[in-house]
Formats: sequence, C-alpha cells, structure tokens
Amino acid sequence: MMKVTKLATVGMIVSMVAAATPAYATGTEACCDTITGDCFDDNTGTGKECADFPNSTLIPGMCGKACACPATCGTFAAPNNANGSTFNITFTGSAPSGANTVFTYEVCEKSGAALSHWVLGLPDLCCNTPGKIVSVGGPGMSSPTCSQDPTTQVTGIKFDETAGLVPDCGTACAGADGDPCVPAPGTCMGGVCVAVYEIVIQGAKTSTTCDKVGIKAADAKEGTATACIQVPDCEQGCVPECPKCEICQGSVCGPDPSAPVPCCVVDLDCGKCETCDPVTNTCNKDVPGCCTNDTQCPNKCEVCDLGSNTCVLAQPGCCVDNLDCGKCETCEPTPDPNINKCQKTVPGCCTSDLQCPNKCEVCDTVPGSPTENTCVKSGPPCCASDVQCPNKCEVCDTVPASPTENTCVKSGPPCCRDDSQCPAKCEFCNTTTNLCEPKLGCCLVNGDCGKCETCEP
Repeated sequence: MMKVTKLATVGMIVSMVAAATPAYATGTEACCDTITGDCFDDNTGTGKECADFPNSTLIPGMCGKACACPATCGTFAAPNNANGSTFNITFTGSAPSGANTVFTYEVCEKSGAALSHWVLGLPDLCCNTPGKIVSVGGPGMSSPTCSQDPTTQVTGIKFDETAGLVPDCGTACAGADGDPCVPAPGTCMGGVCVAVYEIVIQGAKTSTTCDKVGIKAADAKEGTATACIQVPDCEQGCVPECPKCEICQGSVCGPDPSAPVPCCVVDLDCGKCETCDPVTNTCNKDVPGCCTNDTQCPNKCEVCDLGSNTCVLAQPGCCVDNLDCGKCETCEPTPDPNINKCQKTVPGCCTSDLQCPNKCEVCDTVPGSPTENTCVKSGPPCCASDVQCPNKCEVCDTVPASPTENTCVKSGPPCCRDDSQCPAKCEFCNTTTNLCEPKLGCCLVNGDCGKCETCEP
C-alpha cells in the first residue's frame, strides 16, 4: 500500500447510512432537504411527510440526481432505514503537487455491511474537460473517468470493489501518518485506520464546490445512500497565488472583502508612524516617537512636525513645569490651553545687571552667595545720590549722559579739604566745616589794614 501524507483537515464529514433502494411507483413524490441535499420519499413507508420538514422541497418522481446539493456543505447524515449500514467519508483538504492539486478523502465503515463502492460526484467542468482529472487512487478499483453510477444515481468518479479494504471507524493504529494499518486494512492517520483516496486535478489552487457523494453497501439488500460533500470545482484559480489582502475570483485576483481595512502586506502599505502586522495584516501605530497630529504628542509645548513626524517644541520659552524655566522664572499658563510659557515672576530676582532697577546695583550671580540672583549695591565709585559719596566736597553726578554720570565728583568751592582748595589769599580751609574762611590779620591790599598800617607780604 502506498504511503500517504495527511493533508490539512477541513472538517467536512459525511456520515452515510445505506438505504434499501426504494421501489417507486409511477406518480410517486419525493422530498429534497435543501440544507443537506438528502432525498426521501413522501410518506411511503418512512413516516416522513414533506410538509413536516421546513427545509424540504417537494419534487416529482424518484430520489437521486434530482436533489441538488446546497451552495455550501456541512456535516450530513443520509436517511436512516432498515438496512442500517453506515459509513463516514471525510474530505481532509487539498495540497499543490507541481502544476496540479491533490484532493484527499478518508473513508471508514461505522456499522452494518461492508462498503461495496462509493462515488464522488464532480461538476461538469471536471468531467467534460479532457485532462482535467489527472489521476485517482485508493483501495479498490478506480478510473480517472466520470460515469453515472446506476445504483446511487451520482455522476463522478467511482471507487469500486472496496469490500474488505475499508477499516472500521475508530480502529486504533500505532504507526506514523501514512503507514499501513496492521492487521486492519487501511492507512494510519492521526492514530486511527482509514481508507485514503486521492483525486488529482489539473491546475494549481483549484477551489471546491458542493456535490453529491453516494455509497452502496455490499449486502443482498443493495442499500444505497447519498449526501453532499466538498469536491473539486476544477476552476483553474489564480496562478501565481493571490497576495495577501486579495482573493481569487475565478482566475483573477481581487480585493478580499473579509480582509481588514486597511489591509497591508508590508510597512509601505501603511501610513506614517505605522507598521504592518504580518500575522493580522493590519496597520498598527507603533513607531516610537512618531506622530501624525498634535494630539499624539505626550507633552505640552510640543506639536507634531509633519515634515519629520516627530514631536517638537511649539515655541521657544514654552514649559511644562518650573523645572523647564530658568532662574527667576516660573511656568505660567497662556491663553492657548496647550502652551505654557516661562515668565519672570519671582520678585527681586535677577539674572543680569540689566534687570536691576537702580543704578549702582548689580545682579549677584555668584552660586551659593547669600544674595544670589538679587540686585546689590555695586559700591564706590558708583553712586545714585550724594550720600553715597564717601568724601566731603564730593557730589554724585546724576546728569544723564554726563561723562561722569553716577560717579562722585568734586563739588568745588566753597567746599574744601585743605587750604590749597581755597582760591583766595587770606583764606584757610576749616576742616571742621570744610569751608574756606578768612585768616585773621591777613590782607590783600592796604585797605584791608588799619590806620597807620600797610599790607606787607
């Protein structure tokens, strides 16, 4: 027996109970279940009334090909009657094989008689296109040619003479996937024995549709049953494979309506500050420090620079708290709720001499000084008033733009510091009053002297 590799399970299981082939009389009516595709006769020995089943549709004549499968298939069970032979057929998926596609089915016997044969229904495109069915394989006899099975009325690929080759459902096996089951027939797949059947369809990425599958039990009653299962639709599909965010529509790739919006494959498909998640194909805003609008900037005083997509200071002097400001400043709000600015609000504080309001004051900028960042007197020779002049006979020059502005200058006579500053002869400098006063007995001319006296040097 060939070694088979298990394909991805798609979960399409058809549990089929073989029914004795009904003997319909002329004019007999039957019902089709529009959900499962099952066919049953209308109250002819079964107790079923078409009207009792909301999903059923009354059809004339016999069951069989007259019942079309629904658009999509689920897990179905055929009608249950006296024959009672039950089989499970599972579509396990498809896989590319070069330029072709391999579809795989697993079959096992659940109860009753052995399986005589089963038929996989195929659409007309598969059956009527030469070379479309490349090969078929599995236990028993088969041919890559479609035909209509007279017992099940199903048109497709017939897998014949399978009695004794299909294992009982649930038979355990210890081998790896693809190993023969021993001693039971079949192939070991997932720890149980199954009969594995393959049909190879020409073309890659062939999709599926829903069609009939029929079985016939190997017993004297010749019990049959039909149900619906996923089968190849033989559409070529899209080659090469459609990229993510697209689906194959016929043979053309187009937008996938189920994809996220926007859908991405690479980061370039996303906007600025976004990256593409390769798992979900969604764009995520996860680029650190990147922004596309001001609201994405975490701090006040920042706006989004759309040129660099980074957050930058909105304007010079903007602050978030006092630590952002210099000495003598506090962070204060402005009319714009998103911007604070540093304001010089600390009374008496200075950072330069220009901020001192009084002349002869300087800003103490010595770190750790008791008067740091306050205005202090600069001391002589600078003055703002006469009282700041240390010497007698000096005054403070407060004339704006004077060459000696804000310095102490000599006041001149009548003030003096010594006799030399008294301009007139016969004057001396009274150091108590700092005024020039006349010398007693001193003369300049004879007229300064008394009678009988002359002024002598």
